[in-house]
Amino acid sequence: MIVTSKESEPNVELVLNAIETVFNRHNVGAVDEFFSESFVQHSPYVPAGGKQELAQWWQRTVQAIPDIYGAVEHVVATRDCVAAFRTLKGTVKRDMPELGIKADGQQLEFRVVHLFQVSDGKIVAHWETMDTGPATRLAMKSA
Repeated sequence: MIVTSKESEPNVELVLNAIETVFNRHNVGAVDEFFSESFVQHSPYVPAGGKQELAQWWQRTVQAIPDIYGAVEHVVATRDCVAAFRTLKGTVKRDMPELGIKADGQQLEFRVVHLFQVSDGKIVAHWETMDTGPATRLAMKSA
């Protein structure tokens, strides 16, 4: 389901293209195409900083979960903000110490809500919240 205003449609297209290219296709090199030089990451799951920290974090995530993919289920947008609701799935192949997970080929599935702010055709800020239950359960099994 996509709920949007006419004025936000270009922003929705930008965000969906960024999600598909950078995150689902794992093309970390495309971060510059979608994210502004002044991009600010507000996610509690990603190291603070800008697009370089985002790219490095995502590269580490892809190394740990090489088949990670997130289906977009809902999009809600107005003006300069785009919220995307996704379900991510993948197989944990490498340890994820920041989550306390030791790799054992486990299947991981969790839901994430992203809020992207867009300005002048680039993503300038990102917030997210994640259903941490599945990762916590894997970490507990790893202990």
